[in-house]
Amino acid sequence: MLRTINHKVMGAGAAVMLLCTASAGAGLWSTTRLDDALKDAQVSASVLRNHLEADMMHDALRADVLSSQLAGDAGSGVAIQDVRKDLTAHVANFREAITANDALATDPASRAALAELKAPLDTYIKSASQMIELGATDHVQAVAAMPGFTKQFTTLEDAMSAASDKIEAASTTAAARAKSVALFSEILMSVAVLAGVVFAGILIAMSRAAIVRPVLNLAGDMRRLAAGQTDITVSGAGRADEIGEMAKSVEVFRQSGIERARLEAEAAGFQQELDRKLRDMEAAFEAAGREQKAVVDVMAKGLASLAGGDLSARIAVQVASDYAALKNDFNAAAAGLEHAIRTISDVASQIGSGTEEIAQASNDLSRRTEQQAASLEETAAALDEIAATVRQTADGAGRATTEVASARTDAERSGQVVDQAVAAMDAIEDSSRQITQIIGVIDEIAFQTNLLALNAGVEAARAGDAGRGFAVVAQEVRALAQRSAEAAKEIKTLISTSSQQVDAGVTLVGQTGEALARIVGRVAVIDDLVRQISSSSQEQASGLAEVNTAVNHMDQVVQQNAAMVEQATAATYSLKGETAQLVSLVGRFRIGGDARPELRRAS
Repeated sequence: MLRTINHKVMGAGAAVMLLCTASAGAGLWSTTRLDDALKDAQVSASVLRNHLEADMMHDALRADVLSSQLAGDAGSGVAIQDVRKDLTAHVANFREAITANDALATDPASRAALAELKAPLDTYIKSASQMIELGATDHVQAVAAMPGFTKQFTTLEDAMSAASDKIEAASTTAAARAKSVALFSEILMSVAVLAGVVFAGILIAMSRAAIVRPVLNLAGDMRRLAAGQTDITVSGAGRADEIGEMAKSVEVFRQSGIERARLEAEAAGFQQELDRKLRDMEAAFEAAGREQKAVVDVMAKGLASLAGGDLSARIAVQVASDYAALKNDFNAAAAGLEHAIRTISDVASQIGSGTEEIAQASNDLSRRTEQQAASLEETAAALDEIAATVRQTADGAGRATTEVASARTDAERSGQVVDQAVAAMDAIEDSSRQITQIIGVIDEIAFQTNLLALNAGVEAARAGDAGRGFAVVAQEVRALAQRSAEAAKEIKTLISTSSQQVDAGVTLVGQTGEALARIVGRVAVIDDLVRQISSSSQEQASGLAEVNTAVNHMDQVVQQNAAMVEQATAATYSLKGETAQLVSLVGRFRIGGDARPELRRAS
């Protein structure tokens, strides 16, 4: 799938970006879930606190009813107007706490329990108002209606207790969920960091094996070729990527060098053969010249014929015996000259053919040199593309570094959020301690009230029938004090449990902060690795620039070779023209046999 270096580099950059995005997404998702869990725990604590306040207002309303029964006694010091004000304040606080829980509670069981409180709550508040008004007008009827009010109190108390159990269960569930989310977040971020480290190591190893080492090997082959070593094997020729294309171009350059050496050897052989034939021609000319000089002194006519170009002329007339040797010499000289001219014609024809072959070879060498130059230009272009690709890799690594830094910043912000959550839980714990202190004060007040009610009962017993009504009130006050003490103990127990849960939540959030700190450290390690990848890419770009410089140097050498080939071609064409001129001069002579057609063909 990733056959080219461009695809490999782009794939690696995309994988790095995907890994950074996945790590950042996992951290953000874990932080969001942990924040939701902490919010649920805080809401559960607020619901439990409001419910405890409502339970206190539940007992406060009964205390207001009991106080209204004491308002009829002038010596009690209790005014009915104060009792009504207290009742109004307690009812408002009671309803406010229940309404706040209706808005805060999200657990279905808690909301159902709170919904079940509305009917007995309204009944209880209405009954308390009626008992206070009745205590202000008719004390006896108020005492007689007290059992019915107590029954309504017990009914509401049972409903409040059931709601308290469900709210406490919801708070416990929220704390467990926060703990589970914190553990899962720690595991998820650990896996993400480990995967990033492993992937970075694999990416570095693959980049070095797939790009750097083959390019270095190919650069060494090109240096050896530039030094004239053509008996090497070009590495990477079987690859299907850009390095394979470069290797193929280098192989073409090697084959061109081999072909150039062969052509140079052939041209040297042709030159040696041409020199030998020229020496033969000079020797033949010297022999013919000597014969012709001897004939010119004796035979003017024969010389005239020879001067006219008729080399077939012979001395056929009879001459004196003194000139027989001259005749024979003349005829022999004419025959020799004819043979020499025929030989020169043949040699000129061979020179013309050799010159044609040399010109053709020079043209082929020029064309192959031009092809070699074009191949080098393509190689230089491919190197430019690879350099651009490596620069893109460096840019991608730089962008990956930016993304990792952003992920690190997000993780640090998550740590700040966790610190804020710890501070909020500490504030909740301080509030729980203050509530515990207030409950202690209420417990002391209940204890003192119980003692006062006991003393009042003793005094009422001493008073006999006159103190019977007061004894009933004292008994109710004592029962109210005992219930207040019991409720205070229950509230202390609940607050103690809530404090323990808050401490556990603080511990979990602290562990989460430590995990986020470790995550920040791991992200910093990934940032360093990505910066190393960027540095390696820059080094690769520098190496490719050096290779490109070497290819440009080879291009210049090939251009110089092309110029030399053009000069050799021009010299060959000049030699060809001179050979044609020689054939034309030889063609002026008339000789016997079939030499004339060969001369004409040679010309």
